[in-house]
Amino acid sequence: MIKNQEFAGQLLEMMDTLLSAAEQIYSCVYEGNAALYTQLSNDMYQMIVGIQDIADDLKEEEGGLSLPAAIGSIRASLVRVSYYQENDAAKALQKIEYELIPLIEEMRGNFYFWGCVYPDKDKMVQYYKQDIFRYFRNYYTEEAEKTGEYKYELSVVVIGYNKLGYTKLCVENLLKDLQNLPENLTYELILVNHGSSDGTREFFEEIAPHKQLDIEINGGGMDAVRRIMEGKYFLSISNDVIVPPGAIENMYKCITSDESVAWVVPSTSNISNCQTLSFMEYSDLDEFFVKAEENNKSDPYRWEQRIRLVNPVDIRRTATYIKIPDNGYFFSRNPYAFPDDRASLLYRRNGYKLLLAKDAYCHHFGSITIKEEWNRKEDEKVYTQGRRDFQEIFGVDPWGPGFCYAPSLFHELPCDKRGEVQVLGVNCGFGGTPLKIKEMHRENIHNTDVFVHNITEDKSFLEDLQLVSDKVEFLERGIKLKERLSMYDYIVVEQGVDGVKDVELLCELFERLKPEGYMVAMYGSEDVGRRIKKSFQNVKEINSVYVDRKYMYWQKGE
Repeated sequence: MIKNQEFAGQLLEMMDTLLSAAEQIYSCVYEGNAALYTQLSNDMYQMIVGIQDIADDLKEEEGGLSLPAAIGSIRASLVRVSYYQENDAAKALQKIEYELIPLIEEMRGNFYFWGCVYPDKDKMVQYYKQDIFRYFRNYYTEEAEKTGEYKYELSVVVIGYNKLGYTKLCVENLLKDLQNLPENLTYELILVNHGSSDGTREFFEEIAPHKQLDIEINGGGMDAVRRIMEGKYFLSISNDVIVPPGAIENMYKCITSDESVAWVVPSTSNISNCQTLSFMEYSDLDEFFVKAEENNKSDPYRWEQRIRLVNPVDIRRTATYIKIPDNGYFFSRNPYAFPDDRASLLYRRNGYKLLLAKDAYCHHFGSITIKEEWNRKEDEKVYTQGRRDFQEIFGVDPWGPGFCYAPSLFHELPCDKRGEVQVLGVNCGFGGTPLKIKEMHRENIHNTDVFVHNITEDKSFLEDLQLVSDKVEFLERGIKLKERLSMYDYIVVEQGVDGVKDVELLCELFERLKPEGYMVAMYGSEDVGRRIKKSFQNVKEINSVYVDRKYMYWQKGE
């Protein structure tokens, strides 16, 4: 927060005046009033220079401000508008509406939070209840929500930051896929040049997209793009991704299949979070396109619900994305840490599903755009401190138990039971493993009659388990489980099995397993693993046992 709040208020008023002037010069260009345009644009330029003169000092006082980069980008935008005002009025109008005004709005919103709100806790409560919806708005989607009519079904956004060669590959292949979309799937193409210095802006101009947002200085208003999208859904693509035919249409089918689905990502190469497809191996892009054509056949049974998503390319519901703002307090503590985990958690806690569309495969070169920048960040702050901050603010460890399943377990665990299938998760954290059992039955044999019951002794996971469970219970440690349970086809005990009583619990749970059912336990040490195996040596009902370094599972006999 700026110490001199009276001055901060005056600066906000100046930004409001700047915004009003930008709206007025739009009218001037539209009406052909060159004289008034010149007067107003000169006044704007002087205000911009005045803010620019103090921007560095204010950022020194409050590090969260993006003011130097923001005002520099606004200044460059106004210069572009003035050029087009003389040479191409239609282009000038577009630049004012879809670049200059949104950049000013973004600067004002950023300054209000960092300059006038953070870290005052009372002001932050007010900010997240009301102010954020005033300062970060998309007027197009607001109107569309009222009328039920969107200008486009899909906004397609490509973000480029240098690496022109990759950007060309991305955009040129994207254009081919867009030509193959169904006629009723209307779209707009928005190309965002985020401070590039390698000809990206000129390349985008040659493409002539519906909208082009040029941000002169990296960090000078990237989120302005969320203000100009007019699609009911938006597809965001990093410039190090190649989207083959079929991928966009299948992702669109996925997100429109259910109102509760808010976020969909395709499978890609060079990605974490178990989002790759092991059988998609290729040596060059020609082979990639052949493989992708084979894979990208629409198949709803390959839409897998996830706890968490990672997104070099994704599709979201625009209105939902705008209505569920990121947690700025966490962002203020550590802006570079765990963005995918933040978004995933916020969607889940607002009742929305996250889906991995395996029938939409894209090629990801592997963080080409951000790799050089990322290496300059402090790892300790980004990972270690960021993880602590996340846990303090959201109440859970982003990489805690169950945020993703263990692939090695599912190489061995059959998920092929027909009819009604009951799955019990005991202390499974976020619930990733029981959920994966359910989703594998759906994909493998098209069985959708799989029900997940999660029991946890950790209250912090109750909220996150709701969306991925048919039934959730909190039980204090020591309460006997056996009398409260039904019979199950799968029982998963996670979050470590460390003591003698935990081993006894496994024996009790085994009794609640149906014939030919499976019980899985994650054990905390080799010593515990040996005790578990010894405890089950004389159990006659065991049909088979599988053990790896982390998991042990048993199949019950008939």
